[in-house]
Amino acid sequence: MRTYMRDDDVRRLLVASEGGDVRAMVLLAGRLVGSGRPREAEPWARAAAEAGDPEGMDCLAQICVTMALGGTFAGTLEELEKLAELRRDPEFVRRSKRWSDEGRRWRESAAEAGHEGAISSLAISARSDDERERWLRRGASLGHRRLRARLLEFLREQRRFEEAEPWQRAEAEDGNGREQLKLAQRLAEQGRFDEAEHWYRTAADGGRDGTSLDAVREFARFLAGRGRDDEAEHWRRRATEIERHLEQEYGDFEGLPSFRMAGAEVVLTALVTTAVLPFIQTLVSKTAEDAYAQARRLIRRLPLLRGSDRGAGEPASSSAETEALFVVVDDPDAGVTLYLSSAVSDEALRALSSFDLAELTARRPDEGRVRLVWHQESGTWRIRGDTS
Repeated sequence: MRTYMRDDDVRRLLVASEGGDVRAMVLLAGRLVGSGRPREAEPWARAAAEAGDPEGMDCLAQICVTMALGGTFAGTLEELEKLAELRRDPEFVRRSKRWSDEGRRWRESAAEAGHEGAISSLAISARSDDERERWLRRGASLGHRRLRARLLEFLREQRRFEEAEPWQRAEAEDGNGREQLKLAQRLAEQGRFDEAEHWYRTAADGGRDGTSLDAVREFARFLAGRGRDDEAEHWRRRATEIERHLEQEYGDFEGLPSFRMAGAEVVLTALVTTAVLPFIQTLVSKTAEDAYAQARRLIRRLPLLRGSDRGAGEPASSSAETEALFVVVDDPDAGVTLYLSSAVSDEALRALSSFDLAELTARRPDEGRVRLVWHQESGTWRIRGDTS
């Protein structure tokens, strides 16, 4: 799906990117790619990748793939026909291979750095089962649950059940009801009834969804088989309650609307017009409470800027479903604008907490506004002048 990005979002992220904010570079590159502008995105993704950002590496790998396909490939019939024609051009083939090879290198770098999407892509495109398993194990060992689940299925497909059991237990311990039930069944087959009962009970207590219903039914059969009929009857009644709940909740699927989204305006930034110093002081007070996490949560909850939601002079609207990825705090009286990622590092927050705004404005580089942008490479807040 192609998305469309507001011009003011582009400008804000561009300012922060030019100041050295790697997170802004990644966001800008990703949204430019989503808007069908990979050539504009490429230098920002490359800068983030070269700064060591795994998401930037993965974004650059995606851009390389797009460039290998001619630069504007989106899968339409016309583009497929154009691609078939280009593939008869030896120079295009050479250029395409260069882009493809570079994309593979950056994707591997992102995967080695722990990026889940890159690891997943390499596992999918693996040339052998050994390579696929290597990447899935890499992702699973890093705690990526989706990759752990895929490794588990891979090992089962190869009937390597003993090797699969530790990963199955990890899934069960992390609350995967389906794996809790499968583990219980396997333990019961092995005669390990006490362990099996623990996992049957855990799965059966998981809630009131389809997975829990299966677990409750299986647990009732297990207890009946062990001669514990009174307990089994309790769980049979529980199964009936869950069935009724599911019928009431999901029984009528007729008339439910279906939605198709041909395109969407992606809003990245929250724009806050306020005094910068009190805003910074609020963040600093949060950093003292629990090692910066609350400060990041505060930033993410700031209202998003949606042009269609605002009339003249109305405040920015908030969304319960979408969190701010980047925040621009503008202080019109002091002439200071702060650019801040919602994933701002502890180091950046620590440095921000020591800012003296009076001293900062006194040494502004020119007569215009002051822009504060975090420069990750140097580990400092850059003060940028703007005469406009």
